[in-house]
Amino acid sequence: MNSNTFAPAFNWNNTYPGVVQSITPGPSLATAPVNAWGPVSWDPDGGRVGYAQQWNLNIQRELPGNMVFDIGYVGSKNTAIRAMNADCRQIRPDIYDGDPLNEWFNSAATMPAAVKAAGGVYPFGNTGEWMPGWQALTPFPQLATWNTINSAFTPLGFSTYHALRCS
Repeated sequence: MNSNTFAPAFNWNNTYPGVVQSITPGPSLATAPVNAWGPVSWDPDGGRVGYAQQWNLNIQRELPGNMVFDIGYVGSKNTAIRAMNADCRQIRPDIYDGDPLNEWFNSAATMPAAVKAAGGVYPFGNTGEWMPGWQALTPFPQLATWNTINSAFTPLGFSTYHALRCS
């Protein structure tokens, strides 16, 4: 293989083919082993300043009998509201219920039937690594239960507001 060619260790979309090895994290993430607490991604749009737009239109008319007709429209739009450390390992809300999610297992054969039916996978090449049912249903089940995949400063938030006011 060419020494200038990058060959990834594995693809996140596939199950983890290797053997899990327990490591002792150092007091600093800068010391070996690196990334002992899990990966952090940086969104290419991360750090950009979000913005808000607001607009309104009001019409008032004087009516007979010393009355006023007032109608108004108000709108706003917020774009690129930052999400601080969004956890990318959340499971679908429709399966987030019941005791099987809290049952621990250590092989594909001992996985609770409800977890397997919901699409859970045992992602390790070796048996004996304990994991809870909910971890098997996350997008990246090969990460330990205490790990997260954080996306720092990702502009995930968007909102709109429309209102009509009459008096």
